[in-house]
Order: sequence, then structure tokens, then C-alpha cells
Amino acid sequence: MFNAFGIADIGDQSNPYVYPSTNAVGDIISEEWDNGLKNVIVPKCVFVERSVKGQPSKYEMVLDGGEIKYKFYVTDSRAIFLCDKYDKGGGYIGMGVGAAVALAANAVSKMNAAARSKGTVLLGHIRYEWLTLIQYRYKKGWLDSDTLQLYYEDDEKTWWCISVSFEKGTDIDFIANNILQRACKYRLAMNDEKGEKEMAFFTKYADGDKITLNSDRKQFNECYFPNYYVAPRGENKRPTVNRASGNTANSTQDVEQKKIGCKGTCPVKKYDGCCHGECPHVNNCTSICKEEPQSCGDSVFGGDKK
Repeated sequence: MFNAFGIADIGDQSNPYVYPSTNAVGDIISEEWDNGLKNVIVPKCVFVERSVKGQPSKYEMVLDGGEIKYKFYVTDSRAIFLCDKYDKGGGYIGMGVGAAVALAANAVSKMNAAARSKGTVLLGHIRYEWLTLIQYRYKKGWLDSDTLQLYYEDDEKTWWCISVSFEKGTDIDFIANNILQRACKYRLAMNDEKGEKEMAFFTKYADGDKITLNSDRKQFNECYFPNYYVAPRGENKRPTVNRASGNTANSTQDVEQKKIGCKGTCPVKKYDGCCHGECPHVNNCTSICKEEPQSCGDSVFGGDKK
């Protein structure tokens, strides 16, 4: 049984295909096929459910993330989740693999939560070769939220659902269709055989077709993939070069990393610009700025330091 979420030591890079790798300060390390980590959103909450054995239509909660905040990255090869303050005194169930990834966080008092989680992060990713279904729907009531759901199946035939709820004003249509387009471009670039049906599907959505909307706004809009790899398989079929990059979707959520300057000065005097831009030392630096470029007052978009 494979849970795509796990608790890992900061700086763990032992099993990068199965779980995201982080650098010395706990930031996600980008892969060649990601085409950067330009698109990051902070969801309202994230939940993980899995199908009940013998009852495939029934799901049980595995990770209740209602009280913690994630960073949600959408790249050209995967959807990534990262949280460095995950322990609120509750418990988590995990079924991950890998030497440095803990399978569970014990339920203990909130007083000791910060100390217990120090030096670790809660993270996970859904690689596009694992995606079986994308669903999303608009809020059903004033207490509800727009919700995106990403599904995958593991090698024990357990189905997993990652539910992501968003704050008011988030363009969930764009997010869902952007993931679909990126996933289909990536699947076209993979080194595996594709039948006529698969090629038609991937080409259709890679070219910009949208998920068909349900006539009832309170019901899910959904798109099933014609085939997929059971998680965590598929590593040997990844593209040999990053042909998945160059997506045509544009959004105000997109921030070009290479065009971020900084009014401040690098504390180690190695790079003249934003740490989250093209700094070549970012993966091994312990002095990385913790501010997000979009909200930091010292960020300069356009690349020139001012």
C-alpha cells in the first residue's frame, strides 16, 4: 500500500521518485522535468483518503489536514505538496516507503508538537504518470470551498484521493485544466507505447481542451485518464529530455523564476538576486530567504536589481 504523503527529514534526497527531495532548509528541489517551481498556491486545506478494502466505492480518511497549511506546486511533471509546520498535536497515518520517511506521526500533546516535528517536513507528490482521475467542483454552500481532487491507484489496487480546497477567489477551473494540460503533455513525452486511443486523449488535452462541465454546479466536473501507472511505478518511462516544458497556459499565478531580482544583499555574497530565482547555490544553502517572492517587499520582477 502506497501513501504519496510522508514525513521526511529536512534535506532527505534518498528516494526522489517516490517522495520529493528537499534541500538543507526544507525547500523542494526541482527536477529536470518540473521546468522550475514557478507555480505555487497555498490551499485552504488538504485531505487524503483511500478506498476501503473490498468496498472500492467507500473511502476512509487517512490524513486530516484541516488545520495545517501547505504549499501546493504545479509543475510540468507532478503536483507537489509541502508543509513544514504540520504537527498540531494530532495524529497522521502513513503508508510510505523509503528509509528516511516516517510512516506515521504519533498523536501527542500540542505542547510538544513543535519540538517533535523539528527538522522534518510533511510532503508528497502526485506524478502525472500516476494520475487516474481529476475532479473538481465549486462550493456547495457558504461553509464549503471549491475543491480539486486528484486520484491514483497503488499496486495493491487501493485507490487514493487527495482533496485540495481553496480560498475564495481562486480560479479552480484554471488550476484543474492546467494540471490536465501539463499531465497530457508529459504523458505524450514519456518513453512508453501509446495506442490510438491514448494518443488522441493526450493530444486533445495537451492542445488546450477543457474538462467538460457538469450541468449541476454542485456536482464534480471530471476527467478520467485512459491509462496510467500504479504508484509508485513508471520511473523508467520518464522522458529522456524535458519535452514536456513549454506549456501555453498563462496565469497571474505564474511567476518566472529567472526574472526575480532582489533589493537586498545575499548574506553569503554568492548571488545577486532572489534566492527563489536562478540562484545556483539554492539546494545547499542554509541562508535562503523564507519570504515568498510574490509577497516579499524586496522582490523585483523583471530581473534587474533596484
